[in-house]
Amino acid sequence: MLGRILSRAGLDHDTAFDAEHARLMSSREPYSVALIDLFLPDQDGLALISELRSLNSKTRFIIISALDGPEMRDKAYAVGVSGYFVKPFAYSLLIDKIKHLMDDDTSIKAAVEVSLDDNTAGGELTATSADRDISIGNTRIDLAAPSVCVSGRPVDLTKSELRTLRAIFGGHGKVISREDILRAIYGDHEAPEPKIVDVFVAKLRAKLRQAGADRDPVSTVRGRGYVANLASGSRSDDSASDTLPLDP
Repeated sequence: MLGRILSRAGLDHDTAFDAEHARLMSSREPYSVALIDLFLPDQDGLALISELRSLNSKTRFIIISALDGPEMRDKAYAVGVSGYFVKPFAYSLLIDKIKHLMDDDTSIKAAVEVSLDDNTAGGELTATSADRDISIGNTRIDLAAPSVCVSGRPVDLTKSELRTLRAIFGGHGKVISREDILRAIYGDHEAPEPKIVDVFVAKLRAKLRQAGADRDPVSTVRGRGYVANLASGSRSDDSASDTLPLDP
């Protein structure tokens, strides 16, 4: 499935289903970007990254895994990965990340190393370790945990609300459609109508307001979706967006 997504995005790519094949491919041709699953059938994904880096120091690595948590992410960033996606995730965010790493040069191949259960590929994006903690006014968002605190006090959010927030902030200032947010929440499983995203955002805003948040972390872009308010007190895509109040 991931290979079809890359092809539709116009990205030339190869696929390896184990570490041995990945090493062979990388020794024959330099790749711009490599997508690595942590659970390969014959080797740990982080160990494979270290080996592939010795073959081509210019290759950029993105982790794709069902495994999440601060400790695992720290290990991944320690070996020099450029992104970490947790299944399920919005494919558009992955494509944007790959193209950014490739400087929008789609003539360079992106190597795809995944485990045998490729159909489960999918998570949210954290581009660098510095992007994991975001402060907006008195609201702090930890994308790795994930968790949200207002004035140092944790806010009780549902998994759907947290995944909605992570999908929006995973766009790093880009507008994220309702459909992509649904994919980040439900993966390839059957999802409700896109309008349910508006409900999740409204509940999220209501809980933050009740907790005393002084700024709205999310803006609505009419007809397109949602965007993260990464600049404190400002709106992204100001010409097209309408920031909703924190009231539901």
